[in-house]
Amino acid sequence: MVSESHATCDLPLLEKVRVVGRHCLRGEMPHVLLAIDTMLDDFSAGKKAHEVYKCTGSLRLMQYVAAREPFEEMDPFYRRSQFNRTMEIAAAAGDLKAVKWLVESYKPQQYLTKTVAAAAANGHLHLLQWLFENHYEIGYWGCTEMCGALLNNHSEVVEWLRQHATPHKDSLKKVMEAAAAAGNVKVVEWLFNECHASAEDALWSAQTNKQWQTAKWILENCGIVGPWIDWDLPAKHGALSFLQYLRSRSIGGPGFYTTDTSTDVLQ
Repeated sequence: MVSESHATCDLPLLEKVRVVGRHCLRGEMPHVLLAIDTMLDDFSAGKKAHEVYKCTGSLRLMQYVAAREPFEEMDPFYRRSQFNRTMEIAAAAGDLKAVKWLVESYKPQQYLTKTVAAAAANGHLHLLQWLFENHYEIGYWGCTEMCGALLNNHSEVVEWLRQHATPHKDSLKKVMEAAAAAGNVKVVEWLFNECHASAEDALWSAQTNKQWQTAKWILENCGIVGPWIDWDLPAKHGALSFLQYLRSRSIGGPGFYTTDTSTDVLQ
């Protein structure tokens, strides 16, 4: 167990070492405590802070290992990479306490490359709100963070991102594809009408993910000229109503393998 208190030493110590310090030593003897701690530490050698946190989810253990890393001596690119990786792990776990400690301890001056996306993909709205309110300037907002929330069906996060982090123009394609893949017609409609996202790729994404109602909505509302439809896909998955809809609207037609594919499904 690692102690959070540094009463007699600048570095965090194992709890059993602090007990020794309180009951067996007279006065403050940090050099002795550190020597005992080093002798009893059988888990941190060769470990990186982010590795320890990933394996244990323990902020206290991460603090223990981080305090012993020559952080300032590290290559700056490696240091930034390690910090971003640790932030990503903490955000994915929804560990706001760890995220706060990391930001306050290392005071990043550059973007947190994956933190926002990791929090969104795992549905941690409380963490997104804290980052947005306290460290907006170092987060990647309006990129593709909504994709993970859509694909993992975190509707509350999706709605919050719609209100606070509208996707930038160069991210619209991926977000639109994710919305179609998730069958989220509401977001597809919003992206198309309010953000002017293209619907062609979304149509293909809906088909390949068997979101036939979404594909139908796109065909009816997005004005795609000459939409490309692969009849083999709905035939393969037994989507008869979608095939009937396509035929009633004279959209595309059966391909060479469509009949064989549908026969295999029936058998």
